[in-house]
Amino acid sequence: MPMKMVAQQYGPQVRNEVITDAVQSGFADAMRDQNVRVAGYPRIEPKANVAVADNLEFSAVFEVYPDIRLGDLSTVEIERPVAGVGPQDVEQTIAVLRKQRMSYAPVSGRPRPAIARWSTSRAVSRVSSSRRAGKGFRDRSRRSTHAPEFEVAVTG
Repeated sequence: MPMKMVAQQYGPQVRNEVITDAVQSGFADAMRDQNVRVAGYPRIEPKANVAVADNLEFSAVFEVYPDIRLGDLSTVEIERPVAGVGPQDVEQTIAVLRKQRMSYAPVSGRPRPAIARWSTSRAVSRVSSSRRAGKGFRDRSRRSTHAPEFEVAVTG
């Protein structure tokens, strides 16, 4: 294969690889010379309007680690916060845990169940349809919040 065809086919790819290597090594050298600690990867962009084609110029945008110098800590007083836990805090936490881990068991001899389950249905345009979302309601409250007729029908 003639050299002209090789240069035509692979020239741009080889040129980009050489430029990338030169820019990366130039950036690393500049950061090392300036004693800059780069955080992350830089965003490197070629500079526009370069007069000479052989001269590569680029700009880099990057973040650096801050230079932190600790002062004299021998005169600093450290105050440790103290968290107090009282009986009321314990009782409140136990109440929350009881509510989260509530379980139900059948109880005989009780006039009204602790949990009642029911389904709802509705009629729209004279067509009755059961709604799947209306099934399985649970009433955990011990006090009556519904109409008396409804309570009698649910509890029996």
